[in-house]
Formats: sequence, structure tokens, C-alpha cells
Amino acid sequence: MGQENPRVPTSPGLDYDELFRSVFDWELYCDSTRSSSDQTSSSSSSPCTSSLGRNSHRDLPSLITEIQPFLDHLSLDRDGSGYLTMTPGLSPDHGERTSSESFGQTPPELIRGGSTSPSDHSGSVFLDAADEGPYRRRPQVSLEEFQAQDDKWTYPQPQAIPSKHTPPGLPTSHPDCGVCPHCRKAFPDHSHLVCTRRTPAVAPPVIRHVADVWSPNPAEERRCVDDPRFPTAKPRDILIFFTREPDAPYLRASVQAYHSQNGLDENPRNAAFERDRFPSYAELQRWVEAQIKRERSNHFEHAVQNFLLSYSEGGYDLPKHKLVSKVHTMNCFFRIWKAPPFTCCSSSNKFSHVPFTVQAELRRIAWKALVSHEHDILKLLEECLAQQEPLKPRERMAVWASLWQLMLMYRELVLAHDSYFMRNPSAARDPAVAMPYDTLFNVFFPLIAIFYHCQFKTPKRLEMPMDWLKESANPTGSSRIAKIHQFSKDMMDARKGFYEGIQRSPYKIDERLSLLVVSHELKKLSTKRRSKPAGKSKGGSCDDG
Repeated sequence: MGQENPRVPTSPGLDYDELFRSVFDWELYCDSTRSSSDQTSSSSSSPCTSSLGRNSHRDLPSLITEIQPFLDHLSLDRDGSGYLTMTPGLSPDHGERTSSESFGQTPPELIRGGSTSPSDHSGSVFLDAADEGPYRRRPQVSLEEFQAQDDKWTYPQPQAIPSKHTPPGLPTSHPDCGVCPHCRKAFPDHSHLVCTRRTPAVAPPVIRHVADVWSPNPAEERRCVDDPRFPTAKPRDILIFFTREPDAPYLRASVQAYHSQNGLDENPRNAAFERDRFPSYAELQRWVEAQIKRERSNHFEHAVQNFLLSYSEGGYDLPKHKLVSKVHTMNCFFRIWKAPPFTCCSSSNKFSHVPFTVQAELRRIAWKALVSHEHDILKLLEECLAQQEPLKPRERMAVWASLWQLMLMYRELVLAHDSYFMRNPSAARDPAVAMPYDTLFNVFFPLIAIFYHCQFKTPKRLEMPMDWLKESANPTGSSRIAKIHQFSKDMMDARKGFYEGIQRSPYKIDERLSLLVVSHELKKLSTKRRSKPAGKSKGGSCDDG
């Protein structure tokens, strides 16, 4: 480089483009990439180099001729009008694609008013894409267009077609977010509560998480059941009753006195079930069933229990038999879990309350069964939605009674919580107690009630004929079929009085039950069913009928 290149022109009117072409031996470079021997040749003696200096501008490769225009295009002083077409996702169609893929219900006033939202949190593609390059370029859009696009992404528009994220078998044709027209019309003051996207299978179960409001001392019960025990006497056989009535059904059990690990709290109540003779689920269920059969009442709640018991004993070939059996079994263990202290009778025919630990063990067994059956029942209710069509006439009574039994149990659980909070005001401020209760009252119970509403929301669906039972009866099961038919009639006769009592009740859970179920059903029962137009479609969603 110390010597002047003889090929470089030295005239005052030197063209720098020509200078570049004279210095850079393009063809020699190309040849060197193909053959290593060419790299050893001298650039000053290369004929290609000499001829390159004499070539015209138009004969050079495009890579050389387009370098300068490309650099000019990158100039910061140039107009950025072509920027939108260079960057994927910045075309006007991009906003339409984004809004169609998003979820949500846009408040109408935001669309009409053209309001703006905080762009820093809206994830605007305009801003994100502009920051990707080394220099920020201003998109060629107006402020109004930018604000409208920002609103669409921050408050996504409703979709006209069902989303792929909508759970299969959703009981109504809800949009992905917001309140659907049917719920707004049917429940104008509580549409936000009833318009849910949850289905029973994804509903949060409550038995596992709610407080044990029926126990006089939950902490002591847990300690007695969980701590190790050391027997101190031989087992004794006892009979356990729900009540002190001598002819009441009993549970035969074997208990044994014990002391705890530290041996400091021996007292007469320290007796528990013999380790190898715990009562089974089947024994406990038969015990409760015998108690149900013994009770005499014309109340709606008792008629529902009798129907479920008779239906579960009627045979597996009955419609929705699995659902009915699960709900009936859950009710049996629910009665054990909520029961006051049981009565026991020893071999000396003396009646007394069962030992505290025995009561705690019975309640623990029942609680575990409740947790398991609640999960199974929610999955069975999901199967009702998977049918994607209204219940068949022969299925209606079984599902109707099962749903009412569920609502009655959870209603009783809410009432027990309310009484518990009155006795223990501080518990209402304890998040461990208040939050599961809030889920029960504001999420789970409305979900079951709205599920019921969607299954029986028209007068036609409330018609539950039982004539098919006579057709399916066989000589060996005729007596059971007769009981099912009789108890179904008892339910229908008692429901109106029960509904009217719910409407008069001062309890908040009954106000909610009346709002979501009872008031609507009473209107349907008092209105003669009108024939539908011939062209009206039939479906399982909440917006038909």
C-alpha cells in the first residue's frame, strides 16, 4: 500500500465509484472461491483485473451496482412510507386477525366512544414491532386508527362463532367472556353470577375444603383420629343408633379402650374401633338406608331421599342409575357426617353417647366417602352435558331428583356455616374458613342450580312421565317398580309446598335458591304449555325453549 497503484487514475475529476471498481477485483475474488491456486497469483499481473478496470458500470454484477442505492435507502432522512409493507404484522389486516383470535366481551360504550386504553399494557403490535429494529420508525397511521386498534386488542371483540377453548357440552351457548343474552334476559339482576363457562367436571369441589362446622371440636377430633393409640382392654361389642329409640336401626361395632402415646390423657371416652373391625362403607350405607326407611314424613326432602333409595335398589338397567346411586350414597354419608352425637348400647343394655373418638372416626370415614363421591358425581353430570341434547323423558325424573338432592345437601351445608359464623364471629374473618365458604355460596351452589335450570327450563322438560316403568317391570321386580312410582308421585305432590316455603324463607341461601330455580319453576308449573312453532329447533342449550 506504500506505492501508488499504477492502475488508479489520478485526474482531478475522479469518480469514486470507478475508483471502487478499480480497486476491488470482483472476478478474481469469485475465481478464488472456486480454486485455491488462483489465490497465489498476483493481482497486478491478472488479466482479469486489468480488464475489470476498463469495464463499464452496467457490466458489473448486481451485488456491486446495488450497494449504493441500498445504502441510500437506509438513510435516516428518507421517508418511511414503505415501512409498513416491510414488517410482517403491521398491515391494516393485522388488527382484524388479532381481534378474531382473542377472547372477551367488549363493553359497548368503549366501542361507541372510541376510548383509549393504556398503550403501555395493551401489547400493541405497532410499538412492539417498531422497537425490533435499530431505529424506531413512526408507523404511517392516524391517531384515531391507532386508538381504535389499541381498543380492539385491550378489550377484545366478541366472537361470532364458538371458540375452540369453550368446554365441550357447555350448558348454554355462552360467548367466551361477558354475559350471554339468555342469562341477561332470564336473570337481569344476577346475570354475572349465573352466566358461567364452568362445567361440573371443572367445578371446584367443596367438601374437601370447607370447615367442619358440625363438629363440636374439629381440632380435637383430628388429634384423636390421627394420633397413635395403644389398647388397654379387650374389645367390646356395642350397638350404635342415630337416636335413643330402642327400635331404631343400629350399627354393630367393636370398640376398645386405649391410651395415647404420652399416656397423659386417659379418660373414659378414650375408646375407638377395634383396629381390624372398622365398619365398611357398605355397612354404614345399609345402616343409614334402614334409618331412611324407618322415618315417616310427607316433606319434600324425605320424598326425594325415598325415591333415590328405591331407584338405586331398582336395578342397573334403569336410566341414569349410576348417577342416582352415587347421589344416594353421598346423601347417606352426608347424614353421618352432619349427625349429632350417636347413641350406643352396651351388652348391659345401658344407653349412652358413643365415645368421642368413635364419633370422630365415623365422621372421618363419612367425610372421605363424601369427597370421593362428590368428584364422581360431578363427572357424571358432565356426561349429561356430553349428550348434546335434552334428556330423554325416561331420564328426567332420575336427573331431576338427583339434582334436587345435591342442592338440598349444599343448602344445608350453607345454613350450617351461617349458624357457625353466628356462634363464632371471628371465624367469618378467617380466610381458611371464609374463602371455601365463599366458593360454596357464590360459585358452586349457583353452578349446580344453573345446571338444573338448563336441564329443566321449559314446561315440556318438567313433564316427567313414569309410565315407562310399567313397561320395563318384570315379575320379580314389580314391587320395587311400584315403590319407585309411588315415591315419584310423592315428590311431585310435595314440591309446590316446599317451593312456596323456600320463597317465604328469610335465609340468604333460600333467597338464592328461589331466584335461580324455584321462582322460574313455579311460573312454568302455573303456565299451560303452548305448542312450539314447527320450525323451532330443538337443542340442549340454555337459549332454546
